[in-house]
Amino acid sequence: MSPGGKIVDAGHNQIVKITPRRLENFFNHSIERLVQARVFPKYIHAACDTTFSETTDQYEGCGSVFRERKVKARGYRKAGELKAVKVWLYGWKVWAIYEVQTGIPIAIKIDTIEKPDNLHVLEVLEQAKQNVKQTSVIRSLVVDRGFLDGKSLYAIDQQGIEFVIPLKSNMEATRDARALALEVSPSTETREVTVTHGYGKNTWDEKVLTTLVGIPGLMSCDWFNPEGSEANTAKKDYEPIPLNAVVVKTWN
Repeated sequence: MSPGGKIVDAGHNQIVKITPRRLENFFNHSIERLVQARVFPKYIHAACDTTFSETTDQYEGCGSVFRERKVKARGYRKAGELKAVKVWLYGWKVWAIYEVQTGIPIAIKIDTIEKPDNLHVLEVLEQAKQNVKQTSVIRSLVVDRGFLDGKSLYAIDQQGIEFVIPLKSNMEATRDARALALEVSPSTETREVTVTHGYGKNTWDEKVLTTLVGIPGLMSCDWFNPEGSEANTAKKDYEPIPLNAVVVKTWN
C-alpha cells in the first residue's frame, strides 16, 4: 500500500486507489482507537521524521526529485564498491510523529516527494496532539537537521513542547557551544557502561564513557524567533532568544 497508489485485494481480485487524504484519515482514526485503549503514556516524548514512498512516474499526482543514489559499480572497481549517481525519484513523502517509548506513529501527513522536511512539521504535530488528547500530552519532540527552521521551532516552543535538534557543524551557535564546553562546567554529566565483546572464552569487557556538557542560555541562535531566518537581526532593538544546548564531548 502506498499514498496515491494501489492495494491489491487478493480475496476479491480488485484494485482500489486510495488518495493521500483518505490514507491520512484512515491512519489517524486508527490511532484514536489505540488512544481509547490507553496504549500511550500520559506524557509523550515524541520524534518526527520523514520517509519516501517511491512509485513510478506513471502515478497520477506524484512528485519528483533529483537525488544522489549509490549503486553497485561496474568495470575496474573493487568488489562491493558503490558508485554515486544522480537519478530522478518519483512518489510521495510521508511525515510521521512517533511515540518514542512504544515506537508507534501517532500521526502522519502525506505530500509529494520533493517537498522540504520542515514544510508540514507543525501540521503533523497538531494532528498528533488531536489524536492523543483524550489520554496524553506531548511534552517533547526530537527532530533531525532537515527540520532546522527557526520559525517552526519557535512555534513548537510556544506550544510548551520542548524540541531537540542537532545543529550543523558550520553554524555559529555550534562553534560557540563547543568553545564554551571546553571550559570547566558544573553541568557536565558522564555515563560509564561496560560493553562485553567476543564469545565464550574469548569474551572481554570494555568500559566506555559518554560525556555531555550542558550550555544554558546560548545567545547565538539568531535564527530562532517568530520570523525565522527572515528576521532583521541587525536592528538595534533586536534581542536574541536564549536556547539551552548540549555538547557531546565523549561518545561511546
